[in-house]
Amino acid sequence: MISDENFLKEAGALNLLKLKASYGSVGNNQIPNYGAIGLLGGVNYVSNGNIIAGLKPITLDNTGLRWEKTNQANIGIDIAFLKNRLSATIEVYRSITQDMLLNVPIPDITGFSSQLTNIGKMRNTGLEILVSSKISSVNLPGLPM
Repeated sequence: MISDENFLKEAGALNLLKLKASYGSVGNNQIPNYGAIGLLGGVNYVSNGNIIAGLKPITLDNTGLRWEKTNQANIGIDIAFLKNRLSATIEVYRSITQDMLLNVPIPDITGFSSQLTNIGKMRNTGLEILVSSKISSVNLPGLPM
């Protein structure tokens, strides 16, 4: 904590000064099993009045399919004054998600209506502020404590 440093020991009203930062990356693995490869499924066909077992595509391949990835950074400060009676926390954050997993409409001529694809990028930013105080209680005659 910065408030523990020698140059701030004599700062009378300042009791706490702390800088904080974090960074992280997380992936979203909501890709179905074998979702990147085209799969075949069983189907029965009729040929000359006979039922014949066969195969048909049940998913389209997308060999470029990968996990969504979100990177987030936070920077903040904690500060307290007047014997910790007045305090504040201020944080700024930024989160960027890329390669978002979305089902995208594709031409019906393919035999499918959509395909899971990495598409899009989203940015989320914000500011969080928390201010708190500890007010001394006053004993007023006739009021229970």
